[in-house]
Amino acid sequence: MTPVPNFTSDVTTGCAPLEVQFTDLSTDNTTDWWWFFEGGTPEISTAQSPVITFENPGTYFVRLNAA
Repeated sequence: MTPVPNFTSDVTTGCAPLEVQFTDLSTDNTTDWWWFFEGGTPEISTAQSPVITFENPGTYFVRLNAA
């Protein structure tokens, strides 16, 4: 079966700079992760559950592709 990307984070709001732990919840034997963090540092990650820092206040788009 094709993996279904899914994730959660330890925080969703806070004061900048904000460090966020993302946790992979993808299904069906996921072995590869491609994360994209608009405005985050780093902006791209292939870690299963990365920690990202958002330096500026705002609302950010996060995308996870799983394979």
